[in-house]
Amino acid sequence: MLQPSKDRLDYGSLLMPPEGYYLENAIATSYSINLDALISIPVALYFSHSLELDLKQDIVQVLDSIRRASDTIKVFCQKGQISVPDNQHRLYSFIEPCIVQVPPSHRHSFHPKVWVIKYKNNLGDIKFRVIVLSRNLTFDRSWDVAFQLDGNFIEERQRNYGNTKPLIDFIKYLGTYEEADWFEDFISDLGKTNFQLNSNEFESFTFEPSGFPGYKKNVLFNNQFYDDMLIISPFLTNSGLDIAKKYSINKAKLFSREYELNKINQQYLGDFSVYHLVNEFVEGEEKIESDTDENISAQLQDLHAKVYSCKLGWDAVLLLGSANCSERAMHRNVEFMIQLKGKNSKIGPDALFKELVNEDLNVFQLYTPSEPLSEQQEELNSQEEVLQNLKVDIVNSIITANANKQEDSNFSIEFVCDLANLTLNAKVEATAYLLNNKEQSQELKLGDKTQWTVYNIAEIDLSCFLIIELRIKGTMVALRFVLKIQINNLPESRSSRIFKDIISNTANFFKYIRFLLAENYWDEEHTFNGINGKPYKGHGLGDYMAREEPIYENMLKDHFTRTGEIDRDKNCDG
Repeated sequence: MLQPSKDRLDYGSLLMPPEGYYLENAIATSYSINLDALISIPVALYFSHSLELDLKQDIVQVLDSIRRASDTIKVFCQKGQISVPDNQHRLYSFIEPCIVQVPPSHRHSFHPKVWVIKYKNNLGDIKFRVIVLSRNLTFDRSWDVAFQLDGNFIEERQRNYGNTKPLIDFIKYLGTYEEADWFEDFISDLGKTNFQLNSNEFESFTFEPSGFPGYKKNVLFNNQFYDDMLIISPFLTNSGLDIAKKYSINKAKLFSREYELNKINQQYLGDFSVYHLVNEFVEGEEKIESDTDENISAQLQDLHAKVYSCKLGWDAVLLLGSANCSERAMHRNVEFMIQLKGKNSKIGPDALFKELVNEDLNVFQLYTPSEPLSEQQEELNSQEEVLQNLKVDIVNSIITANANKQEDSNFSIEFVCDLANLTLNAKVEATAYLLNNKEQSQELKLGDKTQWTVYNIAEIDLSCFLIIELRIKGTMVALRFVLKIQINNLPESRSSRIFKDIISNTANFFKYIRFLLAENYWDEEHTFNGINGKPYKGHGLGDYMAREEPIYENMLKDHFTRTGEIDRDKNCDG
């Protein structure tokens, strides 16, 4: 179940429709988003229907599959957690409507990672799929977990609110931020869907969302005391561990990241048997890949899974999903977990421990306390915390924008960023610029209102993505993120003009499709001309792009395995 050499799951394959079905609608949540990862989703779904496709003949349909995502997919993420792309190109405009930002606070985060997908076939039959993950919608290669449940829609079935009510209530909560016109039918059909477990390891399941009205309880332990416990959590807090130890009668086993363990007060680790990934594994995947026949290049990785296995007599409870072992995750964050029940012999702490710690795999080792953090590291952590707190204040501030057409048919945009309620910090500088327009960046006044105008923007370069850069003056400590903003008076023709511009440059469009298909994405950086005709700083694209290998051949060869490798998330996932 958790053996990385045998139980590897591919993100793209999890999303692809069952045979004979196509995507109708999908709702997804993620703490953070990588724009290239998001744009890969509709492309992968499109190709899964038509593998006999001649791309040069059907280029319009391929591009249209990306455009259609705005009508079929909604992705909810924490506001401020869209990563800044290495390259800036116009395709991103097509996925602007897909993204819904949920504002955070200093006390809680929007942290669930789940997909709810509705499929349909030509006969009108409906299937649903729920995928509960620990992984964000990024290209991170860390070790994550996912659980997939499929269900059949039954027209005559009474709405089974006992089974799906927590999931439906979660989607209704998401709808309070933004609701598509298909949400009502989506929820209604979901209520008539019968989800079935397809594994002998589990006897029952329960959806366990938390952190919104009606769902405030601690889903990790639910005030139940257990005989034994195994916890996998990449991020930890002293208070979270203090809570967890109270619910295990015996000494619990804890798996985490070595760097995170070093930040914990050692007195809180004394009640656990503590393990972390060996450095060789973090630096590459050779330990895993050597036992497989797959030709996958080894990459940097670490632990990112969130799993809780709890023994209760002959039985056991297994929870997996988004929640870390922290007081914040247990009581304040919006999280999504799935609870699975079964026999202790199959899913209990000892069973999982044998899969994780064994001579054949040998990727975990006992944790040895390190030296306390140096003053320099403490100062660095303090500076990063200053920027993170400022980031929360900025994403919750009011930013307005209005587009105006110039006499030359280009556009200007007037911005107002009101940061008057922020405390002035003379050590921090902040700048903002529109995607595709870094040349006209603007310094933001902390503790005041900033007004500025950017000029001479071509219609095809208009973007709702605003990039914010924060920096501690005189240091290398910086933080960058993307905000999706509302721009009034955007021309309705923008999307069609971008579409025509990309189609007119066929070579560059196929370069980007090859980028999405590339097997060696993680190799050393190369540069190629992007869709805007500007250099693209990528990873491992040079040799691959230079080949005249047909995209069709490569598509059949790897069948979008790279979509599952959903750019490393530089954000510390809370």
